[in-house]
Amino acid sequence: MTASCIPAHALTPVRDYKGPCTLVLSKRSIGVSTDNENLGTWPFECIRRFHSQDLNYFSFTSGRRGPYGVCDYTFKIKDEDLKKLQDILSQCTGAKFDSPRGFRSGSGSSSLIDSTPRHMTLKSRSYSHVSTPPNT
Repeated sequence: MTASCIPAHALTPVRDYKGPCTLVLSKRSIGVSTDNENLGTWPFECIRRFHSQDLNYFSFTSGRRGPYGVCDYTFKIKDEDLKKLQDILSQCTGAKFDSPRGFRSGSGSSSLIDSTPRHMTLKSRSYSHVSTPPNT
């Protein structure tokens, strides 16, 4: 899988930057960049949870091993890009999404649920813990 780029708008500061940016999703990480610089890259094992809401907002929580420590990041993205982002995250992390109600009409919400490792399934419809499978 090559990296996928999704246009976004950082609503919370990423290294003191708020504004238009690009989410760069690879097989192992999420990166945030502007036209001029890479603002940071978070390996999936450093991300505690993902959250999507109102079909236009995507958030993730970085753990202490992330490039800037524990922090919540929120981005505004287009409806059609949220579906693409969900598909990529499902492929890369094993996280599952409930089906978005009214995805085309813009109503309802879409959230991540259930993720790896399977024994850490959450009951909440809003969040997904993401971690690497145990070493065997």
